[in-house]
Amino acid sequence: MRLVHVADLHLGYRQYQRLTPGGLNQREADIAKTFEWVVKKIIALGPDVVLLAGDIFHAVRPSNQAILHAFGQLARLTADLPHARIIMIAGNHDTPRTAETGGILRLFSRLGVEVVDREARFM
Repeated sequence: MRLVHVADLHLGYRQYQRLTPGGLNQREADIAKTFEWVVKKIIALGPDVVLLAGDIFHAVRPSNQAILHAFGQLARLTADLPHARIIMIAGNHDTPRTAETGGILRLFSRLGVEVVDREARFM
């Protein structure tokens, strides 16, 4: 079995005031570009399991841009690795402080990603 483990992506993280020519926060753009490279590398490796462990996003309420980028990259991953199990585990940055507030990670289950965000479970 081949397994790829990636953790602490912190998609949507913004730092400093430098902007790209397109007006995006440069640090956020750098992280997004690195995630694209990671997805390309994972596809090239062709693992049986991809584990995205904790802090997928930097904030519980990430920007629409960060969500859209993540959705696109994970759609690419699931399309190019149709037989791989892709498991996403929420970290403290992904988990709302109150139980009635929903987290964004469940959105990715629409792509076939197995999301663990509230309680541990056996898979």
